[in-house]
Amino acid sequence: MAMLERSTELNSDSRSSSGVTADRILFDSSAFKVLGSRNGSDTTGQSSDGWLFVSQLKADSPSQDSSESRQKTDSAPKEENSSDAGPRDDKEKTDKKAEESVKKDTDSKTTEKEESVEIPSLILGKDAKEDTVKKYPKEGVIAKTYDKVAPSVVKIEATRPGAIKGISETSFGTGFFVAENGVIATNDHVFNGFDEIKIKTADGKEYKAKVLAEDKVNDIALLKITPDEGKKYAPLELEADSKAIAMQQKLMILGHAKGWEKTYLSEGEVVGATTVGKVEPKPNPPEENPNKRVVAIKAHGEDGGSGGPVVNEKGKVTGIAELASDSTRGQHVFMTLVEPLNALIDKTLNKKK
Repeated sequence: MAMLERSTELNSDSRSSSGVTADRILFDSSAFKVLGSRNGSDTTGQSSDGWLFVSQLKADSPSQDSSESRQKTDSAPKEENSSDAGPRDDKEKTDKKAEESVKKDTDSKTTEKEESVEIPSLILGKDAKEDTVKKYPKEGVIAKTYDKVAPSVVKIEATRPGAIKGISETSFGTGFFVAENGVIATNDHVFNGFDEIKIKTADGKEYKAKVLAEDKVNDIALLKITPDEGKKYAPLELEADSKAIAMQQKLMILGHAKGWEKTYLSEGEVVGATTVGKVEPKPNPPEENPNKRVVAIKAHGEDGGSGGPVVNEKGKVTGIAELASDSTRGQHVFMTLVEPLNALIDKTLNKKK
């Protein structure tokens, strides 16, 4: 989703179960498995902000009957020894209850004020605007995951001389740290063919970057900056593989939409899996590996988001945001799986063959 990005779109002959045009998005049960139901089950829990906790134990969520039973027990009148209770004791109890009621009301109002946080967002079905924010529960999964991941996300700006003298061409993209010494993962097409690469980190620092490694077949790359002396950037943790990805699983995509300064959040859910070769019409320029697996996520995607991390509720990277077709921009993002990135990191940083 870099600015100058290749164009793809989905065939409109049929629709997926989610109601989105998806004739070419195929769910491959041999490579993926459903871990839980969105409707909830004994092994699926749900947080206040709608995120699924797959494999959550039933014991973690008491049943309604248990809750009602406990409430009845709590509200049942307790026996008191009337001979020991006098007017003074009754007054003290009344005063104490009044104090507790006031404190509870005050605490409740304080909690209400503190419980939500605004996050820069791309919202499905709405036009992208630089000042758009969405409120999330402060202690919810989404807000906590965003706070954990966003400081490791960077804005990428690649430039080259333009056709008109004195005017340069620019490609915007996103990346994220995978090593604390300044190694950044992104899409190769974000900067490929450009002369200079600049990185802007979440703390506002700007650096020039060099290309450390490329995997053009899978359209991924590693860049390297030299941080200020003593400065270290927290790397994001990568999942070992993509076997745990499930249909309707909720994922978060972070990126610098349209080259804007803020790190934007786009919520989405997995709606299918396919190969680049089955995406119609073909990307331009064409992908070098038509058999590369990609996962389709129903989420708002924009130019500038290519190379951004796609993370799960644990804040672990499950893949890289890559393709958003012209016909589905604002509706779908395609994610390159995490395996090729792990392989490139092992080969480059860990010197594994």
